[in-house]
Amino acid sequence: MKERITTKKLAAICNVSLGTVDRALNNRYGISPKTRDLILQKAKEYEYTPNHIGRSLQSGKTSDIGVIVHDLDNRFFSQLVNSIQQAAWERGFYIQLAVTLRDPQRERIILEHMVERNMDGILLFPAGKGSDLDDYLQSLVQPVICMGNKISENCRSSLIGLDDRNILFSTASTLAENGYDNFLFVAPFIDESEGMNNYETDERFKGFSEALIEKGLPWQYLKNWNYLQDIVRIIQGNQKTAVVCSSDIYALEVLKHLKNKGIHIPEDVGVMGFDNLDILTYVEPALATIHYPVKEMGMTAVELLLDRISNPEQAVQNIFVPAEILWRESI
Repeated sequence: MKERITTKKLAAICNVSLGTVDRALNNRYGISPKTRDLILQKAKEYEYTPNHIGRSLQSGKTSDIGVIVHDLDNRFFSQLVNSIQQAAWERGFYIQLAVTLRDPQRERIILEHMVERNMDGILLFPAGKGSDLDDYLQSLVQPVICMGNKISENCRSSLIGLDDRNILFSTASTLAENGYDNFLFVAPFIDESEGMNNYETDERFKGFSEALIEKGLPWQYLKNWNYLQDIVRIIQGNQKTAVVCSSDIYALEVLKHLKNKGIHIPEDVGVMGFDNLDILTYVEPALATIHYPVKEMGMTAVELLLDRISNPEQAVQNIFVPAEILWRESI
């Protein structure tokens, strides 16, 4: 078995300072690409592994960031976590992942646990909302960046997400201008209990309904478990209907159900999703959707969190990653 190589020995082998080795191993600035490549090559050659515990005791930092999302059944969240994991890894950080199952109480317990485990920072896709949660996040030493859902009207935590309201306003307006006369917004299984955070869905519906009110066109909001049956009932005898879903998962259910009922898409009904999940490659007709740049969101969230870790006094930022409407065969 080879003797464990230290950063001091690695510096001697490469004829550089300890600081230069640290910058190379942790992907920090202030080092030339040639020197970085040399150090990484020698680190691999001599099978260098970092002493994570020792480095943590010395610096007071763990190089761990907490990531809290709703669940991993939804392909959106698994893609988001993959993006965060890769971005963190490239910057010398590790992630500790937890899921809330959209339960605000479970979310608070997870947050408290991550604080006790001395995470350097936390990325949170909030299940809860309200001033109490905002106050709690502000009381923490560790910075917390919210993803997707805003937790209160005057939120004091930085947020990265989409401009959901404007993108749905634009989507509904364009559909109206292209001959659709009747509109359905599908967001079933929404838990409207006190304290539940539905910010993204609420913003999407606001943009959708505001555009149609402006156009003077009828719409309905379907949020019950029997939404598939409701869609078939509503479209019978109606003008050409556009069904806009709050996620691709619901849109795929709608496509399947309507095709089984012999309803032609898009001749009879147009269907649109939201997210642009990678599984849409295999769907026919090709599902129109709104591209949620989940990879860019994960990368930007990590960058924003690491900036806050380095600069705790940094001002609160609200960052919108650009979404894109993808007009495909189902519309």
